[in-house]
Amino acid sequence: MTSSFFAFDWLMAGYCLFMVAMLFLLGDPLGLNLNGIAFYLFTAIVPFAVVAATRNHGGRFPLAVRYLYPVVLFTFLYRATADTMFLLFDHFLDDRIVAFETMLFGIEPTLWIDFLLPKPILTDILSACYFSYYLMIPVFTIWVFIRQDFVVLRRSLSAITLTFFMSYALFFLFPAEGPRWFQLAKYNHQITGFIFRPMVDLVIANGAVHGGAMPSSHTGVALIILIYCRRYYRRIAPWLAVLVFGLACGAVWGRFHYITDIVVGALIALVALWITDQWHEHIASAAISSKRNQKVATEYVP
Repeated sequence: MTSSFFAFDWLMAGYCLFMVAMLFLLGDPLGLNLNGIAFYLFTAIVPFAVVAATRNHGGRFPLAVRYLYPVVLFTFLYRATADTMFLLFDHFLDDRIVAFETMLFGIEPTLWIDFLLPKPILTDILSACYFSYYLMIPVFTIWVFIRQDFVVLRRSLSAITLTFFMSYALFFLFPAEGPRWFQLAKYNHQITGFIFRPMVDLVIANGAVHGGAMPSSHTGVALIILIYCRRYYRRIAPWLAVLVFGLACGAVWGRFHYITDIVVGALIALVALWITDQWHEHIASAAISSKRNQKVATEYVP
């Protein structure tokens, strides 16, 4: 079974076991965190179950399950961060981000945007870019799967998975609720739009956790997808670059994130990408070396 595992399988199991350890060490394992421990233990088993269930089965559907199950689990793992937000701290740390950005810019940028009286049309354009994130992962992964570019799919999913899990860990290492909560009383205007802003509000109201603003995993994951499109699907990369830039701007314009969150999210994505590249290059080199050794052994006649 080990040889059938991909990097994102190990990351999925490893992150879940890491969270179990954190809940035992930092939480109340026999109290409120019991459900969380059970959830992470169950999710840690999923990669093993998927590998075992799909190993000897051909066909499109088992192959889709094998590659795309992380896309389904990301949402549940994100929702689970709501219960681990205060493992280390008992409050949000937004004041430190606001103080840093005020020192850097003279004013926290979302307050400056509020002074501009945000226009509904511009808000809707940026909200459309922000909303595109919710379609980006499934559309990208399914499209690459349909093209049967399985090497690209394995590598990109590994980088996406690592970006998510590094971000989720930072959620409790530096809990922040974001400007829309922390600075609500300071805003003079509401953020309004015609189509996409209400759509974003609907998704946020029904799917977002309170917290998890630092870092912007949206930005990080979108950047990963953009880089892989730049590497392998250059024709769509320029269009996607516009969406990703608009997404990052929309995250600040819509008061979901501070600029610091965006920058840290992008840096996490670049680190995850580097680690993923190093991992797969190591695997590829090991495979080439193994083939060479087998060839030498076959050709050698004592």
